[in-house]
Order: sequence, then C-alpha cells, then structure tokens
Amino acid sequence: MTFELNENDLRGYDDNKQLIGKVSFTIINDNQTIVIEHTWVDDNHRHQGIAKSLTEYLINQVIENKQTILPLCPYTKFYFSEHPALSELIYTPKQK
Repeated sequence: MTFELNENDLRGYDDNKQLIGKVSFTIINDNQTIVIEHTWVDDNHRHQGIAKSLTEYLINQVIENKQTILPLCPYTKFYFSEHPALSELIYTPKQK
C-alpha cells in the first residue's frame, strides 16, 4: 500500500493506484492536534489490516511532528484501547 497524506485526510492506495482506505481528520490547537474523525476501508479490502496500517502511518507522523491525537473515530478509539502505551499521544484539554 502507498500512502498519500493531505491537508485533511490520509489515503491508502493499492498497487493499481486504486483508493482502498482513508482516514479523515481536522487539525486544531495551533496545528498541534489531529482530530481523527473517520476511518474508511473499501468493502473489498476489509479485514486485511488496511485501517491498522493507515492508523499506524498517521500515528508515526504525529510522533515525528510532536503532535497529539483526539480520536473521535470508533476504530481509532479501539486502536488506542488496544495500545495503551500510546496513551501519551492522546490530546487532553488543559484545565483552567
């Protein structure tokens, strides 16, 4: 799979350059937080680890850029529940 990171989404393409998955997000908090809103995988490519690959690619970008993630997407929430060591990446608003 090849990845294409855009302003508001991350897309995954197969070897034939067909879109097979996408993570939609918004960037907030002065470009410091990625709000993951939705993960989509083409029906013909489900249960093949596409959502996981997209999520892990985006997480690596967040780590490199010293950002945080606000997971609104059910898949992303599940991923973080299965990987508690990554909890430091989850955005938590500061209390005033």
